[in-house]
Amino acid sequence: MAKEQITDWLIANSRQIKEVLLFVIVVTMGTITKMIAAIRSGSKFTLGWLVSELIMSFFVAITVYAVFDQFLAVNKLFSFMMCAWSGTFS
Repeated sequence: MAKEQITDWLIANSRQIKEVLLFVIVVTMGTITKMIAAIRSGSKFTLGWLVSELIMSFFVAITVYAVFDQFLAVNKLFSFMMCAWSGTFS
């Protein structure tokens, strides 16, 4: 019974799940791009640095998402790209 409930929930919320996954992927790729640029300029890569950059980028991206998607009601992909772009400036 629990397996059916989980399956039904996943099917009912598939659109929101896809949006969250796309948001996470785009922001993570923006963070990786930022880190690649920093490594090229001579910074040393550490796991702690990666985690801290991801956390900061996600907080900035959530703020940008609230402005672009919720208040301005622009295209989802555009607001995700703005989230990734602004996350690289954190």
